[in-house]
Amino acid sequence: EITNDEYTIKPLKIRRMGGRDPETGRKSNIHIGPGVRFDYFMLDLHRRGPANPEETYDERVIEVRQDPNRTPHLALVAGAKGKRWIYATQGMKAGQIISTSSHIPKYPTPGIEGNAYPLGALSEGTLVNTVELYPTEKSHVCITEAGSCGEIVRQQDDYTIVKMPTQHEYALKKTCMATVGKLSHEDYRSKIYGSVQMSRRFGHRMAGSDHKPKDCYQGRRIRPLPPVRVFAEEKPTPPPKQKFTFTRKQLS
Repeated sequence: EITNDEYTIKPLKIRRMGGRDPETGRKSNIHIGPGVRFDYFMLDLHRRGPANPEETYDERVIEVRQDPNRTPHLALVAGAKGKRWIYATQGMKAGQIISTSSHIPKYPTPGIEGNAYPLGALSEGTLVNTVELYPTEKSHVCITEAGSCGEIVRQQDDYTIVKMPTQHEYALKKTCMATVGKLSHEDYRSKIYGSVQMSRRFGHRMAGSDHKPKDCYQGRRIRPLPPVRVFAEEKPTPPPKQKFTFTRKQLS
């Protein structure tokens, strides 16, 4: 709404909801507070390149910076099609050249850190991040937390089995794009704010007390991992919910 559905690299001024739903105004997350307003940057998470095996779309990394709204660092890259913000990997630095290719070779390769490839082009044991669930530019993207990465387990028919950070295995189509390497800012969890006030400044609302292990949805019992989850076809978007409420004047 702010940019009229147009991509921009300029920082945007947004309103922090403090853990409340933007439509109903009800509290949906008790661990998020208002905090200080930081600039918001739009990300381009769907990297596409030429399908020709002899061609790649190259971009130069202009800068790598921290983002208070997201856990990993952001990288501003520039290419023939313009500039955009993407997630930065651990070894990404300013001046580096990164490439994107949509070609799937006959024999998978390990790939180069920071480059984007289809899942079918990567060999077993390759670490990946920013993985598409479906081969479309509007699909959801997983593995976007700081220091996280997935692992290519095997190639099976038209699917690639990817092990997630939660140890669950997903069967994704080989044409889904992914970035090679581990995301930056790995020491995010060990960050020390120094005081409760500084933690609230970044929008973190401290918990009142520690929770017991059995209160967690994964607690009490060690359960076996579920079978491989197959992402074959993208589910259609459900229709918007309609509200049927009356005002006091209508009720009277």
